[in-house]
Amino acid sequence: MKLLKGDVVAAGIKAAVKEEVQALCAKGGRAPHVAIVEAAEDSAAHMYIGQVERTFKQVGIESARVELRIGAGTDELVATIQRLAKDDGVNGILLPTPLPRKMSLIAAQDALPPDKDIEGISSLNVGRLALGQPKSIPATPLGGMEILRHYGIPVEGRRAVVLGRSPVVGWPMATLLQQAGATITVCHSRTRDLPAVTREADILVSAAGRPKLISADMVRKGAVVIDFGVNMTEGGMCGDVDFDAVAPLVDAITPVPGGTGPVTAAVLVRNVVDATRRQQGGWSKGLGLVS
Repeated sequence: MKLLKGDVVAAGIKAAVKEEVQALCAKGGRAPHVAIVEAAEDSAAHMYIGQVERTFKQVGIESARVELRIGAGTDELVATIQRLAKDDGVNGILLPTPLPRKMSLIAAQDALPPDKDIEGISSLNVGRLALGQPKSIPATPLGGMEILRHYGIPVEGRRAVVLGRSPVVGWPMATLLQQAGATITVCHSRTRDLPAVTREADILVSAAGRPKLISADMVRKGAVVIDFGVNMTEGGMCGDVDFDAVAPLVDAITPVPGGTGPVTAAVLVRNVVDATRRQQGGWSKGLGLVS
């Protein structure tokens, strides 16, 4: 069994980003600046914010939180995004999700300017991804693809099952896998006989947000497992996969923590550099996307 550790993957991405930022500053430019719109309420989102802030600092990207007042609704969220969209001092806007129930995600997606949308969740960027012509791709699924690429795990021609259909993880991950040549099944809470479906997977991806949902009887021997789950339990953080039970059966698996999380943050800072380059007229050749 191969442990797909994210730290080594993230280190290479961050080193390249740091060089890009230093090159920009050496030419008289200013470091990229990200505004983090703090609207999400769940613990995983706040952990994510802290992680990306630390990663921004490591590579020389500036960031600042933009907090909404308690009780704010969609109108205030949209107005905040629109204000940041017009601010030339802001190169990237990060909107962690899930949003509170009283806030409309589609309204926020419509308000996000595509060139400052570093998570690839704006309406235009979602559409471009669906057409296979992305500008910015959600960092979490793109990080999953980077892990597969780094460890030399083939995707083309394989059967991939994605558990979870959220617009920021499950759906884009399925899209990226399909565009890389995999045959895709997307599962969700209405899927009948879930274990029978997941056992068909050569590559099993979980983004369900349910602790230890994936048990040993749900995994085919020799599969590759990518676990995006971040679940806080009394025993600490765990993924969607029952790691101890599943790991002995598979060829490769991401741990939680230490798997997809570090790569998500690293890909996000790369997205910031790409967004800044687009805004400033191509000051770098770019760091590239997974094709």
